[in-house]
Amino acid sequence: MKIKEKVKQKDDGITLIALIITIIVLVILAAVTLNSIFESNIIGLATNGAINYATEAKRENEILDHTASILESAINDIESIKPPINFGDLSDDEKKAMIGQYVDYQPTTSTFDDHTNSDYSGYSNNSQLSTDSSVKWRILSIESNKLTLISNKAVNNGFCLSAANGYNNGVLLLNNACKIMYSNNNLGATGRSLNIDDIERYMTYDKTSDLNYYKEYMPSNKDYPNIFELETTGAPNGTYGERYGLSDQDNYISGTTTGNSSFKGKKTYYTFEMSTSTMKNQIYVDLFNTSIYWLASRCANYYSDVDRFGFSMFYINGRTMNANNLYRPYNGESRASYAIRPIVEIELSKVNVGITGYGEENTPYSIEAK
Repeated sequence: MKIKEKVKQKDDGITLIALIITIIVLVILAAVTLNSIFESNIIGLATNGAINYATEAKRENEILDHTASILESAINDIESIKPPINFGDLSDDEKKAMIGQYVDYQPTTSTFDDHTNSDYSGYSNNSQLSTDSSVKWRILSIESNKLTLISNKAVNNGFCLSAANGYNNGVLLLNNACKIMYSNNNLGATGRSLNIDDIERYMTYDKTSDLNYYKEYMPSNKDYPNIFELETTGAPNGTYGERYGLSDQDNYISGTTTGNSSFKGKKTYYTFEMSTSTMKNQIYVDLFNTSIYWLASRCANYYSDVDRFGFSMFYINGRTMNANNLYRPYNGESRASYAIRPIVEIELSKVNVGITGYGEENTPYSIEAK
């Protein structure tokens, strides 16, 4: 009996200890659980805070980047607004350095069609010409009060000159076409055609290397286009004219005439290839070198084999300057269709040039009326 009671007491003791241990374990687990929950909340809060901070930082960076972009654009706008280029203050070397640079010139668009009558051009089927607005303009020369621009390409392809009247009126027709289609009165800009005088101004080639250049001849055939008697190199009736050089004309003239026994004239035709050895420098070779086009200049060539003059208009084909015979008394008449090469002369006193732009093809100097 005593042994059973002791055992029972022992069993009761073990149960109590187990209970106590269980309670302690539960308390520990509860503490661990609470701590875990607490730490989890702390981590969650910290994570959310980090995310919010990153979002705000990104937003601030975006605002800073946008602000910087606005400031940079404003600075560029301010830097692009500069005083106009005062060409009068440029040295000769500075002027030379500007040759070939681009100017954002825009002519007043127009059309030209008074050449369609064969009494003018010698050809009745010329179509109406219109301003080519795709032309870009480059500096050809800068003088004290004149800026001369040249088109970057030949335009209005297919302008036909034919026979005696093509020779009689080619200079005036080409100049009038360019004047009407490529001038801008608001800018004091007047268009005209490129001519032989413009080429000779920048060439080093000696045209007198042709020993017969400017030599006087008295041909047996005395037929001539009527303007020849007004030229300073033509004397179909024995006396040289005093009105026109090879690139001059102010009135339309038509028809042909036969001179008298005193007929004489000077050979004014020559040809040469443009290169660095025949032009002042490469920039002029590049400026004049484009598709085939007329020059607003006449010339006369003597043909010894038939003892007659031929009457021609100069043209340029790539780098070669040559002339096309339009009226040849010894074997008839001919015609040719080439493009036109406009240049523009601008009075610098009437414009501001270069307030914006850098003279490059895609960022040309601005030009505006004062």
